[in-house]
Amino acid sequence: MFQNNLLMGAASAGGAVPVISVENSALFNSAASERLTLTPTASDDDINTMSCWVYRAKFTGALQYFWAAGTSGMSLVGFTASEQLLVDRPGANVLTSTQLFRDIGWYHIVVGLDVTNAVATNRVTVEVNGVEITTWATDNRAALTAGMFSWGDNIIHGIGATGPGAAYFDGYIAEFTWIEATKYSASDFGEYDTTGLYWTPKSSTDIKALTFGAEGFYLDNTTNAQTDASGNGNNWTNVNTVVTSTHTPTNTFSILNPLAQDGTNTLSNGNRNASQGADAGNVTTLAVDAEDTNGWYSEFTLTTTGTKESVGIFSADDTVTSALSGAGASTAQPGCYSFKSNDGLKYHNGVSGSYGSTWATNGKVLGIKLKSGELRFEIDGADQGVAYTGITGFYFMLCVHASGSGSSVWTVNSGQDDWEHDPGGSYKGVNTTNIAAATTRT
Repeated sequence: MFQNNLLMGAASAGGAVPVISVENSALFNSAASERLTLTPTASDDDINTMSCWVYRAKFTGALQYFWAAGTSGMSLVGFTASEQLLVDRPGANVLTSTQLFRDIGWYHIVVGLDVTNAVATNRVTVEVNGVEITTWATDNRAALTAGMFSWGDNIIHGIGATGPGAAYFDGYIAEFTWIEATKYSASDFGEYDTTGLYWTPKSSTDIKALTFGAEGFYLDNTTNAQTDASGNGNNWTNVNTVVTSTHTPTNTFSILNPLAQDGTNTLSNGNRNASQGADAGNVTTLAVDAEDTNGWYSEFTLTTTGTKESVGIFSADDTVTSALSGAGASTAQPGCYSFKSNDGLKYHNGVSGSYGSTWATNGKVLGIKLKSGELRFEIDGADQGVAYTGITGFYFMLCVHASGSGSSVWTVNSGQDDWEHDPGGSYKGVNTTNIAAATTRT
């Protein structure tokens, strides 16, 4: 394996300079029933604060909870089947948002609880990316009184699902913090970056300086998903192996986009793996400048071949669904430059050309290299030569389409893992840190 070319001082978007860097998040795979559990001793459940950063990988059309307490009639924070944010207490819904939470990116969600407050709207407050939600589709805060929530009670709690195991969240969670007996605001956990445009996490030093209370905890994911960094030692039980990831609020990698796919696709492993049916397609989330002189690199590993995979880059200016729909779509659209597995031909705008070797074999690793408008492909590290030149504009570094009769299983690596094959030169992985470093702001 070769170390990928990362710059770990992460940024949220092109040109943004973050205040600090979050190195790891926790990756929750719903298909494996992954979650964290803890049963605290009795606590003050009338005043507390939850803060975490959430990146959704799957939109399942079902409930997904990322903070829960109890076995039935639970206190919950999560997403509805309609992708709304909700806060529930035992026996009743408290808040349901009007807006939908299906963006491809990180949300910083802070839920502050103080049911003793005389003002109903202050009894539960919810802030997203530093801004309080003030308009709700459902708002039952006026009915709240002491003892109605169970967070901090001597019952099982869950992160990434309910404690007993239901309504599994699928995606990434970072900087999960729970504070007992104090209601904090989003500004205690986050701040704007140096441009004043992007909401970013505060440092772990700032978080650890907060007053946690005896049952409070802080999961910074430095060593694993479950260890409390607050100093309280309130460590969680890791159920079914929640792992850590370098995909974080301050360094986001290009992964598969669940809203930019067509046909039968099953995404997993934080949207890095795909099981893809015939005539199905996927596109990744981050676009890069094709004319960047340092170059961009991604790897595509084919675990199971469907005999006719087309892999390449896809223009951010084109319509994703049109490029992915129908047999051979990724070889016919003007926004896609691709390399086909079964015949070794290159394709653009419906025109094929002789190019490289065939690679319709399980275990093959395709390297995709884009630099100064020049596109090249590698098969297991062997350079296939220049496929196309003169490419301008912004492109997603992976567009894949399976046009064979079988199904394909594959993995994308934008730099989260060490490269299987060294790209050489100045080529770099596709993440927001590297995109920001390559972007000039005026």
